[in-house]
Amino acid sequence: AYIPAHPKMALGLGDFTYEIIIKSNPSAPLASYGGQAESLLDIGGNGPEGYVSFWTNRATCSTCYDYVSFRSSNAITGISTNLRDNKCHHIAVVKNATDTKMYMDGVLLHTENNTFNYGPTGNGINPTQLGGFYDPNQLPQIGNAFNGSIKELRIWTSARTQADIQKHMNTALYGNEPTLVAYYPFDETGAVEPIYDRISPTLTKP
Repeated sequence: AYIPAHPKMALGLGDFTYEIIIKSNPSAPLASYGGQAESLLDIGGNGPEGYVSFWTNRATCSTCYDYVSFRSSNAITGISTNLRDNKCHHIAVVKNATDTKMYMDGVLLHTENNTFNYGPTGNGINPTQLGGFYDPNQLPQIGNAFNGSIKELRIWTSARTQADIQKHMNTALYGNEPTLVAYYPFDETGAVEPIYDRISPTLTKP
């Protein structure tokens, strides 16, 4: 998915939460040495405008773990886990003033101290790309494609608690929840059609 640049994707230096639901393809071939990087979410940028990079590394053997990593200009965290179990998994990244946490299916798996700050998280001048990097001038046009499906994306300008995550991770939102700035349930039915952010004054539950 390709989401045009928007100012709300610039989260600044404060707290945030990214929530994403993914299902990896269990039949995908194992990676070669070093793992296969597959992009979940990316907001590019190499300067002071900030960036976000959220990806997986497919395992290199049937008994090896995959790796899930999140990095932005002022936060980093990651976990080793099995994504090849043919199940949907909810992954949340939560940053507050002191640390960045990663949860999987509501369980806290890793906490990283915030020891660096090179700039803000995300930006409003680069597009948001989900599931790979689109470039019409290359073949294939989608690079580092995620071998699976992305079911939902939620972005908040607050550090959600574990209780908040567990309570709402399996239920739809209205779109008017406080500090929710982007909500993509990806429930469109067509093979190729626009996707819609459900942040709207129309309080219709998807």
